[in-house]
Amino acid sequence: MSTTYIPANIGGLTKDRVRWRVGDVNGNPQWFLQDEEINALLATQVYPDGSIQFDEVCALCAENIGAQCTQLANSIAQRNLKVVYGDRAKAAFALADRIRDKAMMWPGGPTEYGALSGQICHGGLPPQYDQLAGICPERIESPFDIPPY
Repeated sequence: MSTTYIPANIGGLTKDRVRWRVGDVNGNPQWFLQDEEINALLATQVYPDGSIQFDEVCALCAENIGAQCTQLANSIAQRNLKVVYGDRAKAAFALADRIRDKAMMWPGGPTEYGALSGQICHGGLPPQYDQLAGICPERIESPFDIPPY
């Protein structure tokens, strides 16, 4: 397995952009993600139209970093340096949540449905769910505007 990071490649939907977004860029104190792991996620996490679910790939990678940090000693101290992996785990899981909160739920869709801001349909779900089911072609501006069933 290999681990590389080329800052010039962060412009596209590449493993380097994933590394940049989740902060796994310098191998200090260690690399958390292998290139093959990121590339496998980029190849398998796709929308039905074939485009990459990039936000979900980044969120999964952040969760993986958090999971790895929970397996390490809570803190390591060497001379003047102290690394607290418990804090890193919390930060990585929070990053995954934040990425999902701001993610697009479908290609070209509006952002922040993970946070349930914006328009919703019946049942408090984003409109694409009810639209796919054919029960809510119109959009409702506020959860208070939802008509009773």
